[in-house]
Amino acid sequence: MRIKKNYLIFFLIFIIFSTYSPKKSFEYDFFSIDEIILLKNESNNLNILDSEFKFIKGKSIITISQADFKNIIEKYPLIKEIKIKKVYPNKIKVNIEIKKILGILLDKKEKKLITSDNEILYFKKKYMFKNLPYIYGGAQNFYELYRLLKEIKFPIHEIKTYYYFDINRWDLKLQNDKIIKLPNENIKKSLLNFMENYELSTFGKFKIFDYRIKDELILK
Repeated sequence: MRIKKNYLIFFLIFIIFSTYSPKKSFEYDFFSIDEIILLKNESNNLNILDSEFKFIKGKSIITISQADFKNIIEKYPLIKEIKIKKVYPNKIKVNIEIKKILGILLDKKEKKLITSDNEILYFKKKYMFKNLPYIYGGAQNFYELYRLLKEIKFPIHEIKTYYYFDINRWDLKLQNDKIIKLPNENIKKSLLNFMENYELSTFGKFKIFDYRIKDELILK
């Protein structure tokens, strides 16, 4: 009877030690995430609810990584990357990097976004933007124009609206409501001419700068 009792005691001891991991318990008790700091950059233009990140609460700060946020990135295509900083023992800082948006595209009554990587994204109501230019048409041609404007150091921040015409040319409306009517070819020359002259006092009274006729500038 005593032998059976000893066997029972040894069996219970074996079960306890085979299912208990001091290291694992220590990690989850001491390194369990209980505070999430969401770093919200004003330029992010994306309203992400803090609740999106609640799923990491209670997880081990040791094992958590960027890969755990894959579902959030897929849900919000505007996100370029989510970076995390671990603050031991139980705090995590989350920094959201957003794709650079060049403008709001209005194409066939649909509102979209064009990124600096020439990616076109669907506009969502949860996105919040300030002072972005509107682009009417020309989804496939805009990025080429944008690269040219960057190349010649045109003050892009002064452009309020881009208008594309099917004959492959653009009108640019500036913040001061002046309009540049570009030709359908060799537009670099026209843009450089405008940059050289538009701040001159003699040009101040004109609203329209029309370069559509080759080697001519019509002022109105």
